[in-house]
Amino acid sequence: MLRVPGPGWLAALVLLTLVLLAVRHLRCAGPYGLTRVLPWRLSKRPAVLWRERLFFGWGRGRLGQTRWAFGRAEDSVAVIGPPRVGKTAGVLIPQLAMWDGPAIVTSTKPDVLRATIGRRLDLARQHGGGVYVYSPGSTGTVEGLRPIRWSPLAGCKDPLVAELRASVLVTVADVGKNVENADHWRAGAGRILAAYFLAAANHPERPGDMRVAKEWLSLQEFRQPAAILAGLGTPGALEWAHDLIGIAERTNDKERSSFVAAAHTALKAMRVPVVMESCTGTDIDPEEFLRTRSTVYIVSPSTLQAILAPLISAFVEAIVGTAYELHGAHPPRQENPLARLADTGWRFVTGQEPARPEPDGERPRRLLLQLDELTNIAPLPSLESIVSQGAGQGVLTSWAVQSQAQLRNRYGDHVAEAIWSATRCKVVFGGLADGPSLDHLSRVIGDHRVQTRSWSTDPDGRRRETRGFEWRPRLSPAELRGLRPKWALLLYHHHAPVMLRAPVAAQRWRMRRGLVEWTGTSVLRSPVRTAAAMEATPAAWTEARPHIVHLEPPAATANSANGGSAEAEG
Repeated sequence: MLRVPGPGWLAALVLLTLVLLAVRHLRCAGPYGLTRVLPWRLSKRPAVLWRERLFFGWGRGRLGQTRWAFGRAEDSVAVIGPPRVGKTAGVLIPQLAMWDGPAIVTSTKPDVLRATIGRRLDLARQHGGGVYVYSPGSTGTVEGLRPIRWSPLAGCKDPLVAELRASVLVTVADVGKNVENADHWRAGAGRILAAYFLAAANHPERPGDMRVAKEWLSLQEFRQPAAILAGLGTPGALEWAHDLIGIAERTNDKERSSFVAAAHTALKAMRVPVVMESCTGTDIDPEEFLRTRSTVYIVSPSTLQAILAPLISAFVEAIVGTAYELHGAHPPRQENPLARLADTGWRFVTGQEPARPEPDGERPRRLLLQLDELTNIAPLPSLESIVSQGAGQGVLTSWAVQSQAQLRNRYGDHVAEAIWSATRCKVVFGGLADGPSLDHLSRVIGDHRVQTRSWSTDPDGRRRETRGFEWRPRLSPAELRGLRPKWALLLYHHHAPVMLRAPVAAQRWRMRRGLVEWTGTSVLRSPVRTAAAMEATPAAWTEARPHIVHLEPPAATANSANGGSAEAEG
């Protein structure tokens, strides 16, 4: 006989339901009552896997479970917050640790390098690549790694590359800033440098030696590079040769000297001997770098950022240009539905991404530009174009600044606004003290309707209550500024704002299992073996394939899953 539950069971069920709803509400509510529930397209299970999407924080699912926030395939990310609020440890480190593609990473300190290099090296080695450090101001190794060289003349046998390279150097160096007719002086410096670069790249005795171009500039030598250009026999080179002769013979001394002084400003970093030495050759092949999912860590100390910014920006733009070419030269990969299903099963069972080498002739994975301290280290002149169009051409961008004021100061109000608007995922930390930025963010977050109540007294002395609604900001500027460290606000496309957690990733057990602290030797986390980094002999380096110089290899390593845990965090 079917028994009907008594009132006690029903009361217990109701009580349990209320408790679960209360727990869900507590887990899903963030500061100031904003939700932590992620839009379903951005919500991924919390597992350290190689992904072609950018990570940007911790959130909640519909039931209150822990979820990780990832952008969609072509979403760029902006991270804004003052120092020491958790940008690097909470967003940038886990983002790089899970990016399944080549990456260029900028930072003032090697914190990101230490936390992610073991995992990045494992990914690169699976595809025949490596991990590199580019630090043109360093006199020795950086965290046990020997910095690579890169010459601004790389690829400059092509006049278009020479023109673009000179333009980047002149633009980032702010040649002629706060000077009357600044555009004229910048144009003159660009004409000289572009011609010098093309001539030096084709020098009969010292091809590709940046010291040649620097010597010509110091001596104001125009005839020798003009002769080299004329000897190339191409229409563009001949025109540039005539241009150099015109500057030498038809331009008055004062104007010519101003052009040369402006060009010197663009190459100011090369007055430092160690920087000049780093420009004497090129140790990286951009195409191979992109195809093998390798990583370049760019370390630029605060004391050298101002003079190194033009050189670093030119280096990054050179690799971006190669990524555009490779992406445009090959059609998108056609994936078999059965193979995609098998890959999904492999990820679920092993917690790893299936490792397959990139076949020649196929489009490589997108390049990630993770630009911390964007405006100081690598203020790319074409950043607005890269952010708005780069995802469709093989480049994704994740940039971080301390305030929107930094962005406006570097790029100007209109370009800064365009960069901000083109970035789909915006992660904003508290502690900002820039009034215009706080007001702007408060307006962008939008208003919400709140109920109002007011009382009045009529002529008879009776109190009357009036109820209504009015629109108020979801977050005031003061509330935005007061957001606690390791909390951040997500503004994504047209969705309502969401609160994210950004704790120190290396202290969370799941991330800790996927990351290894770098101590000068590489300990790789692999599901099938333990591997120590191989020692590399500097004398055995090839021009296009430098390797890593390590300290003593470790005696033993510990096993763990390369892809991290596939379990959910409570």
